[in-house]
Parts: sequence; structure tokens; C-alpha cells
Amino acid sequence: MGNAITLGGHGRLKMNNGLTERFVVALVLAGSRAATTDAERRLVVFIAAQDQAIRGRGAVGFDITEMPWGAGASGELRHFLVTVAGRALGELRGRAGELPPDYVLTEPESELGELQPRQDAFWTPSTEQLAGALRAFAEMISNYEETSEDPAPFPLEPSPPYELCRLHSVLLHAYGCVVCNSLSGARGGSTRID
Repeated sequence: MGNAITLGGHGRLKMNNGLTERFVVALVLAGSRAATTDAERRLVVFIAAQDQAIRGRGAVGFDITEMPWGAGASGELRHFLVTVAGRALGELRGRAGELPPDYVLTEPESELGELQPRQDAFWTPSTEQLAGALRAFAEMISNYEETSEDPAPFPLEPSPPYELCRLHSVLLHAYGCVVCNSLSGARGGSTRID
């Protein structure tokens, strides 16, 4: 099974379950640190709610038009999400020295470097695949044009004040921390953001 993020008929980012999980966690980690307004936090929580540990593997995905943009604010929020995707990419590059031994950095002089699984390693989504998904997402967000239609309601959206996981400092969705859920299903508790 797999998951897809779409932009109407203008783009489709299809990911397997493992890549989707890493993609969501990378965006939520970077977005939780970058979000300063409730509108930005709402977008990060929307992404965090794409939690396969809660919704089921292969059961997440969305169309960009379904995101909780709010009326008239999509330009600023698009910039925010493109920035968050860029920060997530930068964090991938910064963690290249901390990669598990299953990965080898083949081009350290390039912008992101190329990470390849070792030939004898079990298959897992590579950092290169995650970087490609983050770049494709940023491009889709950049190409999104707000319509006059009201955005679809977001059923898992918590009301402000938003809360952070005590263990991972990420914004929580209605069913907890996407990182805790991804790792073990355990919850780390929360801290209110006023």
C-alpha cells in the first residue's frame, strides 16, 4: 500500500508507508519549531494527523486544497510550509554524520549529498528518497493557488492553545504525538502553548 499527497490534477506525490512516516515526522519536527502563529500551528497539526500509527498504514494522504489554509492567508502560509520543507532538508544534511551504518554518504560536497543504502542492508526509505519527497512537496505548495471555495473542515484539529509533546517538542494532533506513536505508541505527555 502507499499514500499520496495531491494538488488537484496538477501534481501527485506518491510514497510508500515507510517513506510517508519519515516524511510526516520530518515536517512535524521542523514545523513545530518554526510555527509562531496559530495558523502555522494548525497546518503542522494537520500534517501530524497523517499519523499511520493511528489512522492505519496506507490510509493517510490528502489534497493540498484540503489543508486548513484559512481565508486569505494562503500566501504567507505557503511560504511558511516551503520554508519548513527547506528546514527539514537542511536537518537531513546536518544529520548525515549521524546516519546508521546501513547508509553511506556518496557525495559529501553536494548540497544535500547522496545517501545510498549499503548493499547488504535491509530496505528502508533512504534519506535521498525523503529529500526528494520534501522537495516535491515544497514545489506542490509553491504551485498551489487559493480558490474562493471555503476549505474543508479539519476533523482532527485541536483548538488553541496547542500542546507540545514533552519528549519530542512537536505539536500534538488529536491522538497525541506522531513521533511517540511512530516509535512505540507510547505518549510522552504534553505542554500547553499559549
